[in-house]
Amino acid sequence: MSVDLDLQNEKSRVAVSKSNAKYREAIKRLKELEAQLSIINAINSDHCEAIAIKAKGPFKKTHHSQAVAVINCSDWHVGELVDPKTVNGKNSFNVDICRKRVNYLSQNGLRLVDMFAQDVTIDTIMLACLGDFVTNYLHPDNNETNTLAPAPEVVEAYRLLKKLIVFLLDNSKYKIVIPCCFGNHARMTDKKRNANMVGTSSEYIIYHLLADYFENEPRVQFDIAEGMHLYASVFGMKLRLHHGDGINFYGGVGGLEIPLRKSLAQWDKVERVDFDFLGHWHQTKVDWNKYAVNGSLIGWNAFALKIKADYEPPRQTLLLLDRDRGLTVVCPIILSEVQRQIYSLS
Repeated sequence: MSVDLDLQNEKSRVAVSKSNAKYREAIKRLKELEAQLSIINAINSDHCEAIAIKAKGPFKKTHHSQAVAVINCSDWHVGELVDPKTVNGKNSFNVDICRKRVNYLSQNGLRLVDMFAQDVTIDTIMLACLGDFVTNYLHPDNNETNTLAPAPEVVEAYRLLKKLIVFLLDNSKYKIVIPCCFGNHARMTDKKRNANMVGTSSEYIIYHLLADYFENEPRVQFDIAEGMHLYASVFGMKLRLHHGDGINFYGGVGGLEIPLRKSLAQWDKVERVDFDFLGHWHQTKVDWNKYAVNGSLIGWNAFALKIKADYEPPRQTLLLLDRDRGLTVVCPIILSEVQRQIYSLS
């Protein structure tokens, strides 16, 4: 009887120990979630509102139309390293190069807007932030080669985006509307979250800190996504903005276009839009009647080489949404010094 009692007591002790361990783990997880929630609640989102740009005056076709210039920004990966030796000399990237490319994006992007504004009325720039401004420690090789750890990378991305917005404000009179979407690299978890995308993305913090910084600037308006898709209205045209990682490619025949069109068709069954703006794929692809996929600021890297992606130099995209004619202009924003040759006619 004593042995049986001892065995029973031991079983009870083990069960209690396991229960205590589960309880401690639950308390630990609860504290982590409360910490995340406190950070989110501390960020004021009252200054964010849906973007809806309307035509000035009566809607009628004129020789001098009105347009919104869209600058698509995505896939900067500010803390990542691209060693030219790993990509056959096709590209090189580090923090210093990233800063230079953001400068070129600012200067050349605004130069293009001003050029088009000579022939069409442009009052507003839509600076579409489509995610993956940071690389994070998403893959093992990022841990080994990134030039910035995740926290300093978030700070650097915030500073560069702020610098871009300040440049546009200081060097133009345009109103700047900024829809913000989250990329897959900015997540704080090993696997992507669906219902808790906001609570596990460091870009959520970046966007809200930017919105706080420009809260008293009347020419700036933010709208920050609370899920995968963000919608905006421009002259009655409905836009869907997202990072683009919700599309499953799998390297199939036909490239990105087939899975992209299938995904957009499914999403249109829920809420039909006129255009989709997205990034993620590090390549510029445009259907004038349906979508615009943005290029990347980081450019060609070893991962792109491995998956046999189409080569594309570093670029971002400028688009013009015309009040009367829809999408009229799509052009790359050059992220390097433009070489100009002057030929003598003599």
